[in-house]
Amino acid sequence: MDLSAIEPSPYWYEVKNPATGKPIGLSLLICDPTDPDYEAVESAHNKVFTSAARDGVEVKEDEIEDMTRSKFAARIKEFKWGKGADGKPASWNGKTPDYSHATAKDMLTRDWLYRQVMQACSKEALFFQGQNTGSAEKSKDTQPTE
Repeated sequence: MDLSAIEPSPYWYEVKNPATGKPIGLSLLICDPTDPDYEAVESAHNKVFTSAARDGVEVKEDEIEDMTRSKFAARIKEFKWGKGADGKPASWNGKTPDYSHATAKDMLTRDWLYRQVMQACSKEALFFQGQNTGSAEKSKDTQPTE
């Protein structure tokens, strides 16, 4: 196997109801941390910390939390709206918006969803599932809700 050919790719994560563990009708396309959009957000945040350290300024806790949510929002590339296990269509504030960083960041203000996205981002093997690497197993988290 040519190891140089192993490359990560995004995967679909099916969001679950935090009370039941059942699908709620929203799937998120999660990218790996080498995605250029994510790297740009991370680079901008690193500049904030570098500048603060250089100037002897403390970055406030709420700013750090906001930047962290922003980084996780940048790992989301797309939304796919559908029906949950209860048969009801999923929505956000009564709508099914297309992906935007601002909407993803707003959604991550819900701690239960934020935790799910953090966990989805940590499942490294799923970013390699389409390749014959021998390390990734097919996961129920990899297909969008219909």
